[in-house]
Amino acid sequence: MKKVLVVLIVLLKSLTIFSQEEFIKVSVYFDKDKFYLTEKAKQILDSLLIEIDNLEIKGIEIQGNTDSDASQEYNIQLSKNRCLAVRNYLQVKGIPLDKFEMEHYGEDKPIYTNLDNIGMQKNRRVDVTVKYRLAPIEVSKEEPAEDLCTEDTTILMPSGSMFVFNKCEYLEKADCFTIEEYFNSAALAENNLTTMDEEGNPLASGGMFGFPLKNNRCENLCFNTPVIIRYTVSENCEPCSRSSLYNIDANGNWVKEEDLKLVIVDGKYYSEVRISCLDSKINKDCKIPTKKFKFKVNKNYEILRIELSGDCPLYRYNTEPKTKRTNIINFNKKKLYGLPCFVNGGNFQATLVDKNTNDTLYVELQPLVNIKNKGLYSKCGRKKIKKILRFTYKKKIRKKYKIRKIDMVTDKKTS
Repeated sequence: MKKVLVVLIVLLKSLTIFSQEEFIKVSVYFDKDKFYLTEKAKQILDSLLIEIDNLEIKGIEIQGNTDSDASQEYNIQLSKNRCLAVRNYLQVKGIPLDKFEMEHYGEDKPIYTNLDNIGMQKNRRVDVTVKYRLAPIEVSKEEPAEDLCTEDTTILMPSGSMFVFNKCEYLEKADCFTIEEYFNSAALAENNLTTMDEEGNPLASGGMFGFPLKNNRCENLCFNTPVIIRYTVSENCEPCSRSSLYNIDANGNWVKEEDLKLVIVDGKYYSEVRISCLDSKINKDCKIPTKKFKFKVNKNYEILRIELSGDCPLYRYNTEPKTKRTNIINFNKKKLYGLPCFVNGGNFQATLVDKNTNDTLYVELQPLVNIKNKGLYSKCGRKKIKKILRFTYKKKIRKKYKIRKIDMVTDKKTS
């Protein structure tokens, strides 16, 4: 009898060990200040998916980290975006959303030094821990196959915006394209995007999306079931109450397509639109009231270009002189368009030419509040506002405006 009890105890212990949770942990790494998955990161996640196939997954922990560059607040958001990029990738591969737990630490939990590039690279990571039971999932052969074409796949973007696809159609084309978003002026500048319509009038944006193709396997990005796109609505940065969807044309300008409607999903407000085909780039835009505006530099210089940008609301405009006086850009006069009333809250940079030496000069990105304001009457608001943004190129202020000379032949920058 004692022998039987001993055997039973051993068997029970073995079963307990067999049913205990195990885990698999991998790490994926990111480029500096980026949260898009690299090809190597996708290969690591694909290998993980193969390894956990047919296992009983209990949960997946995703922990995001950054190096110590930038502010703590910025790094927290960056680590969150990296977690979302990993979660979205695993989700579209079939992992249910309720299996994920995310934590984003920013720079607070480094595992290497931040004093050199090698250590910083190792801190720019997301750790993925899959908890599972040793026993494989038993699938009944009598159960009917799941009909994916009756379900949806929701892709949540780092900005909080979302794309809702028919799951069956999305899986057919998921390997053909990626979704990129441009929700700040730095991203617009990096991709040479502006917020101007086909007539050159300024627009205010609620965010842009692009859909770069990864291969030529898909003839197009059109879907039988329309794709639902929901833009987040920011109470502080919404430029107007009614926004429209714009598609980009061959010249890089935006053409209005259709209006977006305001919806509430899970207690949150979104601007929603349904489209059948994903064009190269789409934009949530609206037209806004404009005002008279002028940029002026001393007469020894010619303005080649003024670039204006801001994040709240989102905009970026590239402007050139349209009058005989090449040292002035004057808006909202005769046939020239105006600039939005909020534009004085952003940044500017300029490209100039010295008329005496033909040197090309570059004024680096500066807050507009740094420029001297005086002159011109503005129609925005009830108060009479005078607005001439005057900047002067002199040796004594070269340091203040960070103006650099560009050698146009060798494309070399010299101070």
